[in-house]
Amino acid sequence: MQKIKLVNYIIGPDGRYINEGNLPQGSQDGWSLDDKATIVFALEGGLISPREAMGRYNLHRNELKDWCKIVDFYFGTNGRVLGINPQNYTRGTLPLAGPSAASN
Repeated sequence: MQKIKLVNYIIGPDGRYINEGNLPQGSQDGWSLDDKATIVFALEGGLISPREAMGRYNLHRNELKDWCKIVDFYFGTNGRVLGINPQNYTRGTLPLAGPSAASN
């Protein structure tokens, strides 16, 4: 049985259109917050399933949940970055530390 995709693209955290073909590739050096955010937005937007994300990126369920929490901390609803004007956001401008560093 073939799986039918209902979503062909989503709007990523920086406003770009994201489809399955331009999702981040696997990372040997660790994941940037931008890459995590793109994957979480794709997950929450229905572009990929949790099972697909865990298989594609070799993630454990708890690690994926942690990514969702971190991204949720930095990004408000509808992709608005908390405390940052979305029109001025460019890739790589978010802090890489976790939520506790942002409160200092």
